[in-house]
Formats: sequence, structure tokens, C-alpha cells
Amino acid sequence: MLRAVGFTPRRIALLILGEGMATGLLGAALGVLLALPLIDQGLGRFVEENMGGMFPHFRVPWQTSVQALLLGLLLGALAAALPAYRALRLRVVDALRRVG
Repeated sequence: MLRAVGFTPRRIALLILGEGMATGLLGAALGVLLALPLIDQGLGRFVEENMGGMFPHFRVPWQTSVQALLLGLLLGALAAALPAYRALRLRVVDALRRVG
């Protein structure tokens, strides 16, 4: 429909890539926000106290959180790459004929 109302194939591909990256980043951010209090204040202390020999320091460093966010962004872009490429190659007539 976007092609039919005048959007360029490049713009549609960028929209698809942006949506994939936003979804990946949102999922990674949710995971980091849930992991930080769970590990640093909850489970981490329990593991350190009861299994101190195996896990003397059970925390989530900030570098790991940043890496998780970047990886979520990258995986979102990779997941959206094929649909974005297909949207680039789709003609308006073919897009309007498709049902789902």
C-alpha cells in the first residue's frame, strides 16, 4: 500500500529495517532492565553466598549490558534484512495483488 501511495522502495526498506532494529533494541533493553535488578540485587547475592567457590562475583557489568543492547540492535537489523530486500524488489502491481 505504501508503494501505491508514492513511497519509494528505498524508503519502505528503511522503514522495515528501522522497525526491526527498534524491536530488537526494545527486546534487548527489556532483558537488560529485568536482568540488572534480578541478578545484582536478587539472585546474585544468593549465588555468591551459597556457591561462592564457583561464582565468587555474580554480577552484570555495564559492558555486558551495552553489548547486549548492541547485539539486540544487530539481530533486529539482520532479521529485517530479508523482508527489506524483498520490499525493494516488489513492484506496485504485485504488491497490490498479494493478500497476505
